[in-house]
Amino acid sequence: MKNCGYCGRENDEAVFYCRECATPFQSDSVTPRLDPTVASAEKQMISGALWCVGGLFVTIYTFVSAVNSPVGGVYIVTWGAIVFGARQYFRGWHAKYLFQKRNQQSVATGK
Repeated sequence: MKNCGYCGRENDEAVFYCRECATPFQSDSVTPRLDPTVASAEKQMISGALWCVGGLFVTIYTFVSAVNSPVGGVYIVTWGAIVFGARQYFRGWHAKYLFQKRNQQSVATGK
């Protein structure tokens, strides 16, 4: 029996992924590689987070500048960057979640 290093569940020797959390077991002959689907999803999540945070930063910075201005001022709400970034982040998260769910199901069914 193999114990998962992530969740601690006991698994059969023949499985390549933990049946509980789908964490891959590392073997000596195979070098672990990140699946292209997961890598793409994580890249999309990072990109989305940067867009969203950048949009929030510009919005907050211009608002604080307008409030602190002695004559008043105008501030910019960067809805496009915020919404685009949030959408990209959650699209990447969803793709990664679906990949892990499919991977868990294939491990559980042995396919």
